[in-house]
Amino acid sequence: MQNIEHCARNHIHPDFNKSEELKNLPGFVKLLTFENLSKRQETLGNILDEIGYARMEFCQAEQFKSLLDGLFVFIQDVKSREAEQAIEIIELLSTQILSMIQTESLKLITIFKETGLNILMKDAFLNSSTPEKLKESLAYSISEFDLIQSVNEPCFRPVLDYLLEKLKQEQERLEINPYNTEKEMKRNKYGFYALDSILTSICFFSLGADEIKQVAVDLRLIDIGRMYLNHQSVRVRIAATCLFGLACDLSTNSEYRKHNDCLSIINETFPASTLQIVTHDYKKRISPINRIPHLHSGLLEGTQLCVNCDLHSSSDQTENAHNLEYRIIRNQISNIRDLIYVDHETAKTMCKLMKQRIERKEKEDDRCVLLIQDQTISTIKLSDPLSKVILYLFHPYSKIRLMAANVFAYMFDYGEKDWIMQEANEIRLRKNIIKSETANNDHQIQKVQQCNLCVLPFIFSIIHSEEYDEILRWLLWAIEFLLLRMENFVFEEKEERTQKKMENDDMGIDVECEQCGQLVSFGVFLQHMKGHNALQNIHYEIYQEFNDIYENENEDLTNNNSFITRKHLFEDIEEEGLIETIGSYIFRANAFQPNIACQIYKALQGLKY
Repeated sequence: MQNIEHCARNHIHPDFNKSEELKNLPGFVKLLTFENLSKRQETLGNILDEIGYARMEFCQAEQFKSLLDGLFVFIQDVKSREAEQAIEIIELLSTQILSMIQTESLKLITIFKETGLNILMKDAFLNSSTPEKLKESLAYSISEFDLIQSVNEPCFRPVLDYLLEKLKQEQERLEINPYNTEKEMKRNKYGFYALDSILTSICFFSLGADEIKQVAVDLRLIDIGRMYLNHQSVRVRIAATCLFGLACDLSTNSEYRKHNDCLSIINETFPASTLQIVTHDYKKRISPINRIPHLHSGLLEGTQLCVNCDLHSSSDQTENAHNLEYRIIRNQISNIRDLIYVDHETAKTMCKLMKQRIERKEKEDDRCVLLIQDQTISTIKLSDPLSKVILYLFHPYSKIRLMAANVFAYMFDYGEKDWIMQEANEIRLRKNIIKSETANNDHQIQKVQQCNLCVLPFIFSIIHSEEYDEILRWLLWAIEFLLLRMENFVFEEKEERTQKKMENDDMGIDVECEQCGQLVSFGVFLQHMKGHNALQNIHYEIYQEFNDIYENENEDLTNNNSFITRKHLFEDIEEEGLIETIGSYIFRANAFQPNIACQIYKALQGLKY
């Protein structure tokens, strides 16, 4: 049995009890207490090599605690050779921490601050007698260990200004000798290249407190981020996505997004998904479906697989990915989420871009995806940001799935009506396609539209099996916002019908408008007053039979009848077993799930919010 998944990676599922990493480190740490100076210096060199060769994704934060305690003594005399070696080890650790799994890297930062090294390092940086080489290393480490928490700290501007000056010098050097990974010199034997180190350190100022972010915006760090979004170094691109994210941050009051198309800038550097055809050996035989080509907009040539219908959750999921490309994807989806939140029109723009991409495809009679060698699928033609984020909802890395879930909660809250109606109709449409392919009835096939790339079928699938509470919480919110929007559409459509009926049944009564003195017929009086921004909360209400609304219920699913679409959506939710699944979340321990689940459950039972 075959289906489509995101390309499998060598994800880390560490068993720390079996790890052989840093096995010599405890012995080296004990040697640091020797009175022999040359022996201590030799040991510090050995520790640098031990950390440099270690696979940090298999290391625990606790393994470094005794080392950090031991280094404290050496840094007190910043002019000594031992201080230079100790600070070099700390800088290496500050870069290597980015390769650790997230839970351990956060623990290591906490341990680092508890040692008191953070205070000692800040004082050493501000000390005028500290050698330049150590000062540079300290600037990188202070930033990458996230040691600056406020703009009021004495070292805040000195460190930031120092790093920006280093960036300026490096940019001048690169104008003469362009960046080349084969020729670039690393800062030390195991560290980053100079540009990578500088930008990685600077980007941490885009992740700090709101007041720090505002200073970063004022110093035009957004422009620096945009400059490097397409850089050949993956670490530089990660830093660039963080810096450009300042343009999408609500706390910065950025003028940048008013004068720049931030969504297009993000999308240009937002990588498309790479998918793969995966074969599973099921013990129970499952009858294959014979896909009818013209019913699938995402059908892969030479296969019976459709990207829209056959994409499934990854069989190799991970919460601890250290893949650097994953971080770029996560950051860009996060930037899109923030952009929607600060500018709701972004959601409508994403809907329009998706519609334009589909119209171009239909006009060119082109496939939406390409099947390339080794069963790998490129989705590069799904070029609009909304399509890209939809596919990432099935990504193996939990942080990417979480960011995608965030986006769709906002999309259902702020997206265009046409897109939301298409999403609500898609479940019913997929069922009709399956019936047609199973029955192979030519007459029935002609009445069915082709499938679309939609997120709601993915959400329905994921809610039954998602293990991470935070992702589940946002997906439940997405469904809640969808139901709320459908209620609003029904209300608006009902009011529109009422308005038309009032106009048709006009009794010939005119009413004088107090705002402009115009005589207005009673049937359009309320609409006229709302044009003056008056009586906004007053609505016509008449008794209405619903038989005429539902009489064309079995027509094609391209109609925009909110009453019928909502009725179908509720039926589909029930048939998919979501009522039982969502109902079970009411009893989950996480306080957020029960609250959201209750809201949805009440709506599905026909109760008011």
